[in-house]
Amino acid sequence: TSRDRPLRFFMDRYIESYVAEMTAFIRCVAENREPSVTGLDGKMPVLIGKAARLSHDLHRPVKVSEIK
Repeated sequence: TSRDRPLRFFMDRYIESYVAEMTAFIRCVAENREPSVTGLDGKMPVLIGKAARLSHDLHRPVKVSEIK
């Protein structure tokens, strides 16, 4: 048996998810309501990544609260 190779570019791989995300956002704007995913939901992984990098560089645990 054989299978198709996976799509290489993430946009090709996850196009349905991106369309659903954009559709949900447009509905929130049209209906003047808060989205289920907020800016804080996007900010937290960035802060966690920065804390992890700093932890690596400093060779010690770094709390997310230390990151500005």
